[in-house]
Amino acid sequence: MSLIPVKGDLLKWARDFRGLTEKQAADLLGITVAELRKYENDDIKPTLGMFEVFASRYRVPQSTLFREARPDIQPAPKDYRTLAGMKPKQSFDFKIALSNVRELIFHIERIARDDDEFVAPTIPHIRLSADPFVAGEKERKRIGVDIREQLDWATKDAFRKWRVAVENTGIFVFQQKFPLGDCRGFTLFDTDMAPVIVVNKDETFDVAKVFTLIHEMCHLLLRAPGIPSYNERDPLEAFCNKFTAAFFMPLDALRAVLPYWPNEPVNWKRDEIASWARKTAAIPHQGGPPRVVVRMSEIGVSYSKVVIDALNRQAINEVEAVEALGLGPGHLDAVKASLTRVRRQAVLG
Repeated sequence: MSLIPVKGDLLKWARDFRGLTEKQAADLLGITVAELRKYENDDIKPTLGMFEVFASRYRVPQSTLFREARPDIQPAPKDYRTLAGMKPKQSFDFKIALSNVRELIFHIERIARDDDEFVAPTIPHIRLSADPFVAGEKERKRIGVDIREQLDWATKDAFRKWRVAVENTGIFVFQQKFPLGDCRGFTLFDTDMAPVIVVNKDETFDVAKVFTLIHEMCHLLLRAPGIPSYNERDPLEAFCNKFTAAFFMPLDALRAVLPYWPNEPVNWKRDEIASWARKTAAIPHQGGPPRVVVRMSEIGVSYSKVVIDALNRQAINEVEAVEALGLGPGHLDAVKASLTRVRRQAVLG
């Protein structure tokens, strides 16, 4: 029986890294707490099979567990945008999602280092002292989505089109799945090479995804990344909410959807308001697409383009491209074809 010479401290690090208690980890691994402690204290070494269980259940690369010392861990985002301002959590699935995003950022940094033609994104910097309504309308104009164009969008296309518009500004937009009790979305700005928005795929109300996208964009523009609290008493959150409202409902948008411009207070019907809201922040539809479409919905067009462009310029090889995309070698042509369609649609408007 082969025993694997992994250090117990690395096994303990992996458990801490995933935010698991001893009981949670033991249940996940299918062993007792006493057995777990023996592994972590170097009293016993795992068999090959047990070592593979540690790596797969903790969702940690086997090579990481063979390190001599604990890896450095970047801190989690500071602020939380949770459901109804509830106390924030960081579940096991959230930590997995955060690790996934950090890995994507690692690939962006590697491409930026190796690809001489990589252009670092530049995004505006707004300040909390600014008028959020003015800032929201200004950013809407900068992104260049005309209200008439938006009103022509099919409902199922709204989130995808807003996402592409945001990605065209240099922001990477990823989707990850984790409990809504953790948060609806968050931002990272660990490096100038990669301002990142993450939207929760577990969000049932698709219109909330659109709101989250622009709300989180505001956090990046304020240089205040994290996981926002969605608490109106927080000046930062109040600013971002007002910014988002102005972004989606500028005066020209209101004039376009209202049957007439009111010069005095009007008691609009609830169904009328709902109809106008759907037009200005339309609700997209999610289906059951194939693997390449699902993966690209997670990593976004902007990230996919960075990887494929680097591959085409031979700044990275196919193995590195496949690793960065998280797909198989046979999927590269499908990704290239998808990017070609996106470019063609952009040209045609």
